[in-house]
Amino acid sequence: MSNQKTKETVTVTVPLSREETGDIYLCINGKAIQIQRGVAVELPKPYARLLARSVRAQRAAFEFEQAMKE
Repeated sequence: MSNQKTKETVTVTVPLSREETGDIYLCINGKAIQIQRGVAVELPKPYARLLARSVRAQRAAFEFEQAMKE
């Protein structure tokens, strides 16, 4: 058995949009990475989960704002 940790990765592409064109900054326990929009990147699973949670939170906030306008 090896002492090195096997890091599982996930391929992620964050699309470009008219409103969002900048890179994405993700940080877990002081370890930060920056990913470029519009480019397929390999992310360690914890960062991919963080990105997915961020997208869900943004969607929930948008839906809340829309509901408040009604």
